[in-house]
Amino acid sequence: MAAVGRFIYSMPQKHPEKPHTVVVDYSLATVMISTTLAGSQLGSKLFLKTFPLLVIQVLLEILLVLLAIQSFFKARQISKKEDEARIK
Repeated sequence: MAAVGRFIYSMPQKHPEKPHTVVVDYSLATVMISTTLAGSQLGSKLFLKTFPLLVIQVLLEILLVLLAIQSFFKARQISKKEDEARIK
């Protein structure tokens, strides 16, 4: 429900730098939805039948840790750039 509400709220808003376009990029959303659906179909049919659930759980936890580490370093990098810009 929250996603639907956010979509309805964002529909009439215009892009801040391009006043003739909307905030939501529908072509990007179309590409993302199709790849998400394809990935979920492949994952449910291929991985669940090939690997035991414990292996899938461990792989997902490893992925979560790696993405958290990557996000942490990206946040530090952005913070350093903002600090440098604030000092100048």
